[in-house]
Amino acid sequence: MKIYKNITQGSDEWFELKLGKITGTRLSALMGSLTTAVGLKAMDTLFYTILAERDTGLRKEQGETNTMDRGIEEERNSQDYFEIETGFKVEEVGFITSDLPMTGLSPDGAIFGNTGEIFATTEYKNPNSDTHLRYLCQLKGIPSYGELLKGFKNRIPYEYYWQCVHNFVVIDTLETLYFISHDERNKTNKNIMVELRRDDIKEDIAEAKKRIKVFANAVKEAEKLLFINKL
Repeated sequence: MKIYKNITQGSDEWFELKLGKITGTRLSALMGSLTTAVGLKAMDTLFYTILAERDTGLRKEQGETNTMDRGIEEERNSQDYFEIETGFKVEEVGFITSDLPMTGLSPDGAIFGNTGEIFATTEYKNPNSDTHLRYLCQLKGIPSYGELLKGFKNRIPYEYYWQCVHNFVVIDTLETLYFISHDERNKTNKNIMVELRRDDIKEDIAEAKKRIKVFANAVKEAEKLLFINKL
């Protein structure tokens, strides 16, 4: 594992480090069902995206929405809340490469121990108000018209669950991830914080590592057949 502290997230150097790698937002594509068309299609799409990035040295363009822009602006509020609530000092880290092939991570924040190891990370989300309230209702056990619990795993919204697990996949010293949802407009509860601990998700971490290794081997095999120079 290598930590790039001096790389700024969003910079050209950062995009170069991420190129052709399985990052937190990409892991969920590997963790779907191996027996359904939806699950296999997501894996297939990721396979060709990674292959293309490693071939061309160019990233797939992604646009930013107003929601994403607001999320970036409010991330500082999320970190301020977390530091006051926990007493931890959060440090910004540009990128972390894993000992696993083609795998890396850009944590929203990292908390270092006295010996320099990362023992906790943070994952900040600044969703729309209705989404924030959905999280709040789930955590308080407030029933909904649908089966709300199906949208969460270990109290983490499922759409972000594997992104959170990815932190543990990359950082072997990681003990706890803090998931924070912040909505400055909310009058009921602006902040929600959930702790995800390594001991509670060991099986998911092991399965994720297993699938990453299989996926990376498949990409390397395709590269051999296509004579692509690997990054």
